[in-house]
Amino acid sequence: LLQALAMTGALPTVLVNLALHAHHLGDDHLAQSYGRQALALSQEGNNLHMQSYAWTVLGHAACGLSALGAAAAAYTSAIHLAQQMNTPFLMIEPLAGLVRVDLASAKSLPSLHDHVNRLLALVTQHGVTGLEEPFRVYLTCYQGLQALADPRAAEILQTAYRQLIPRALQI
Repeated sequence: LLQALAMTGALPTVLVNLALHAHHLGDDHLAQSYGRQALALSQEGNNLHMQSYAWTVLGHAACGLSALGAAAAAYTSAIHLAQQMNTPFLMIEPLAGLVRVDLASAKSLPSLHDHVNRLLALVTQHGVTGLEEPFRVYLTCYQGLQALADPRAAEILQTAYRQLIPRALQI
């Protein structure tokens, strides 16, 4: 199966999804392992989109392990790749990751403020349809705005709620 996936070029995608799944299960060491493999294969194939995704998931895993410096570096790498590809939409999830790093590390308010405002601008411009974890992005926006005592927090919560209910009714 691995050979077939490697021949089709799908192996990095499978590995990065396994990394995200491992992160969700709380096994961030395994998530890092899968993420690093996905990143290496994506770099070999010069697949910038998958590299960005792998860096984002590596950021999630590092954040889960409380390695906040490594998480910030991984998210920043993902953002730089998205900028290089001129795909601002791909900046949304790693930028949300930087907000989570700011919140976890009690970074200065200017850094949190900058990251939250950049994130909100991208979400407003591009929406969240097509993101791997759109409600995690909304939650992060809400938490960042709450930490800043920004009244837009309630609006973000309502937006997420309006999008969540139709999805929940389909289940």
